[in-house]
Amino acid sequence: MDKVQKTNINNMRITEIDVIKGICIILMVVGHSGSPITKWIYLFHMAVFFVASGFCWNEIHATSILNVGNYIKKKICSLYIPYVMVNAVYIFLNNFFVKIGIYSNLSELSGGGIQLIDYIGIKETIVELIKTIFFLSGNHVQLAGAFWFIRCLFVVNILHCIVAFIGKKTKRRNTIWILIFIINCILASLVSEGYFQFLRGFKTTFAAYIAYMIGILLRKYETNLKKVYSIYGFGVSFIVLLIFSSIATISISEGKIVNIVFYVIATVCGWIMLYVVSLKLGNTVKNIILLINGSALWIMALHFLAFKIITFTYISVRGLPVYLVASFPVIQCDSKVLWIAYSIVGVLLPTMLYFLYNKIKYIRKTNNLLQRN
Repeated sequence: MDKVQKTNINNMRITEIDVIKGICIILMVVGHSGSPITKWIYLFHMAVFFVASGFCWNEIHATSILNVGNYIKKKICSLYIPYVMVNAVYIFLNNFFVKIGIYSNLSELSGGGIQLIDYIGIKETIVELIKTIFFLSGNHVQLAGAFWFIRCLFVVNILHCIVAFIGKKTKRRNTIWILIFIINCILASLVSEGYFQFLRGFKTTFAAYIAYMIGILLRKYETNLKKVYSIYGFGVSFIVLLIFSSIATISISEGKIVNIVFYVIATVCGWIMLYVVSLKLGNTVKNIILLINGSALWIMALHFLAFKIITFTYISVRGLPVYLVASFPVIQCDSKVLWIAYSIVGVLLPTMLYFLYNKIKYIRKTNNLLQRN
């Protein structure tokens, strides 16, 4: 009986974590939509993603060379390959996007939300593909910009698995983990101050790993923190983040964390707040958010492109110049509600395409089975 109850508790916990990830995906799109709460969202939403990943870490992955190898192989399939494929598709589509106006190569139009992106030849295309393979993607994958998270999550997952495996061979494991956490804090702070810019895409690793390790700690002391996951915990966390949003903001994608204390407090408060929300939501809302979480990769890959639909519709209705379609991520205007349309389309369209893709995949699989029989 106890075993069954433990299994149910674990399943419930996994569901809540998936709900948290789904909420973060929605917040990511809202944050990119030009919403008035973007600064508040940026304080915690991406950090909480990494906390959730650390929360789900299982030590069994680091118990042997075989398990480490299987874990790395799994992450290559689930993170690295999708990262390379999505970036490669956008690289191949670069010239098409320039031609139809989604990108702009007119220098006189650069600025004001329009970034200059020119046509690329075969040689440049090959160079960009090689950069993608080594996590050095450049300007020609603008619409896949959100995939920095996939790159960073892959690096953090692999790094932690290797470090955890090595750590198991030592006697002073706790001392080593404390040292690693301190080193990450120092490096993340230096990156935030403008150092180590040569690391380019890898400069996000340190802040992300801090959040990941926070997730591991929260999982370890989950039982002791039950009282924190309450309406009071939500209230305190929300107020702290509200106050913080008036002080500064965080951008993990750029390695900007203000300072380590500010970052850790914002990350923990964001986690507590979203965890409480995930516990209080009704089943219908949870199921919708779980569906959104299931299509997370599609949303990350397509929401910027989906934004173009709203941008084109807006300039068509307002009679604005068509070159403004190249505005990124959204058009700069005086509308107070356009961000809502961007957010809805940015989440809904990729989710629908993901659902349609799986439906077609299921039908084909069923038809193949019927033909064999």
